[in-house]
Amino acid sequence: MGLRLEDIPDTPIRPEQPTVELAPENHGEVRQAAADGSPGTSLRDSLRAAYEALPASRTETFEIPGWKGLLVMRCRRVEPEELIRLRKGLPEIDPKDEASLTRAQMTMNADFLVLATEEVLGRQDGELVRLGDGRPMRFNMELARYLNLPDIDPGEGARGVLRRVFDGNDLAIKRVADLADEWMSGARDDREGRFLGK
Repeated sequence: MGLRLEDIPDTPIRPEQPTVELAPENHGEVRQAAADGSPGTSLRDSLRAAYEALPASRTETFEIPGWKGLLVMRCRRVEPEELIRLRKGLPEIDPKDEASLTRAQMTMNADFLVLATEEVLGRQDGELVRLGDGRPMRFNMELARYLNLPDIDPGEGARGVLRRVFDGNDLAIKRVADLADEWMSGARDDREGRFLGK
């Protein structure tokens, strides 16, 4: 998405860990004194705990800027093949034309969020609720009518609806696309884990 190398946080250098001699009778249960496990915890137990800590749900919610926390998008993880198809659907890009590259990036961000969004939800009294008649609502004309958004050309499709919901703010779209990309790649969890000392 809009990620650049400078957006990726530096990985802190961990202090060198002491090695522990492995007795033959341990049968692969390598004992460690690692920063992410207590001394004497087996590597297998640490890996098992890390796996169990993975989110059971493969969705995440993101607030849509400008709606005072009342409008939320629930996103799913996007497969690499889907991203490849998405990129192929972009208009021809002139790599020497900065404006062309910027337009393509903004289009990619919007299309990425349209693809990833399983449902657009409302927040009422702190709870997420479905909009309209209770059927899942995505970035489409049904959502535009529900939100009473004027002057949307149906020919612009889901991308046009998303841009109108974001009030035409391509930088806000990029910000949410970056957050969704970080969540999908696990970069956010890694960074938060380092911050919390996990």
